[in-house]
Amino acid sequence: MLPVKRLSHIVMESPDVLREVAYYERVIGLVELGRDGSAVNLGTQAGTLAVTLQKGPAARLRRICLQVDSNMELSDVDRILRDDGISPATQTGFYPGIPATRSFTGPDDVTIDIFSSVTNQAQQPGRGGVNPVKLGHVASCTQGLDPLIEFYKDVLGFRYSDSVEGSFVFLRCGADHHSLNFLGRPRTGLHHIAFEVQDRASLMDACEVLGAHDIDIVYGPGRAGPGHNLHVYHRAPDGYMVEIFTELDQMSDEANGYFDPRPWHRDDPQRPRDWKFGKDRLAVWGALPPADFLD
Repeated sequence: MLPVKRLSHIVMESPDVLREVAYYERVIGLVELGRDGSAVNLGTQAGTLAVTLQKGPAARLRRICLQVDSNMELSDVDRILRDDGISPATQTGFYPGIPATRSFTGPDDVTIDIFSSVTNQAQQPGRGGVNPVKLGHVASCTQGLDPLIEFYKDVLGFRYSDSVEGSFVFLRCGADHHSLNFLGRPRTGLHHIAFEVQDRASLMDACEVLGAHDIDIVYGPGRAGPGHNLHVYHRAPDGYMVEIFTELDQMSDEANGYFDPRPWHRDDPQRPRDWKFGKDRLAVWGALPPADFLD
C-alpha cells in the first residue's frame, strides 16, 4: 500500500482552455505558473500548483496528482505499485517544481500521478478573485463505486471518513476530512472540485466575488453535515460545479479514530459513519442541496 499524504493538483481537459484560464485567474484568483505546450499550469498566489488545463473535446478530469512523503524514493513507489500489479511510467518535467512522477491509469480511465518532492513556485499577486489557499478536494461520479473505493484504500492508503447512504463516499489521505469523494451514479465523470479559503470571512468575500462576476450560487452558503465545512457552490464556464469552503473537519490523530471536536458537531466524539437521508441532518444550517446536486 502506497502511503499518500496529500492531494496536490489535478489536470482538466477543456474545449475552451483560454476561457477556463480567464475564469480561474479572474474569479478563483489562481495565477499562471507556466506552460508546457498547450497545457497551462495554474496555482495559488502562494505558488502552490492547483490545476493544469489542457485542450480536450469536453470538460473532463484527466489526472489526479498525489504526493507521498518527501523522504520516500520513487524507486520505493515503483516497488510498492508493482507489488499491487501496477507498472508505472516515469514522467519528468511535466509539472513546474516537480522533477519526476510515477504515473499509471487508475479507475474510470483517470491517470494517477505520484511524486515525492516538490518546490513551490515564487509568490505572485493575482488578478483579484477568491484567492484560495489550496485545492481541497475533487469529487467524481462512478458506475463502479465499491471496487473504486477498494482501490484508493488498498493501493493508495486512503481512509474512510464518511458516506451518505453508502453511495457518496468521503476519503482522506491526511488530516483533512476528505481529499477525494466518489458518488455511485449511472454516469462516470467529474462532479465538482473544491478550493479551500482561509476563514469564514474569506468565504463571504468569495460570494461577493461571484456576485461581481454575475455568477449564480447554486448551493449554499451553509454548513455541511459530513465534513462540517462551510461551503458555497457555483458552476465554472465548462459547466462543472466548483465549491469554495472553509472549516473542514480535521482528524489530527488517526489513533483516536475521531475528528477534532468542534462546537457544531452533533456526535461526541464525531467518528466516521454513514449518514442517512431523513434521519441525519445533512446540513447543520442552510438549505439542503438542490434535487439534481447528486446527479
